[in-house]
Amino acid sequence: MDNIVTAVRPEEEAAPSLKEAAQAAAGAVRNEPPTAASAESSPKPAPRYLTDLETDSYDLKYPIEWDGVEYRQVVFAPLKGGDILKFRNMALVLDEDMVAIHLITGLPVEVAQFLMADDYVEVLERSVPFVPAKFQGDSTDEESPTDSSIEQT
Repeated sequence: MDNIVTAVRPEEEAAPSLKEAAQAAAGAVRNEPPTAASAESSPKPAPRYLTDLETDSYDLKYPIEWDGVEYRQVVFAPLKGGDILKFRNMALVLDEDMVAIHLITGLPVEVAQFLMADDYVEVLERSVPFVPAKFQGDSTDEESPTDSSIEQT
């Protein structure tokens, strides 16, 4: 919406204005997206959502301290597009449930792995609504989110 295109006559197009010449010298080309170099010189604001994002929170029964940070409450937020690639890459070496908890809550993996069982199950179950529907599997399946991650003996 910020890009404004002005119609010009062919003879005006042939003779670039002083501003256009300066932009061309600086590497800016008209009607092309900004390059990384031009983006660094004039940072643009980050994108923002136009609606409120659904979130949830849970107070840990067994708070944890790790690396000088206390974890008493877990906040859940929806995944973003970039999180999907992170999820796929991390799931190659870590349990998918751990990766989901990490990306949805922001908890470090070390803290997620250290959660007491009651807290872990609660955090995992509360994470499910924040996983995109396409990745949740068959909705007619009555299996709880933890059943797939606990091996039956």
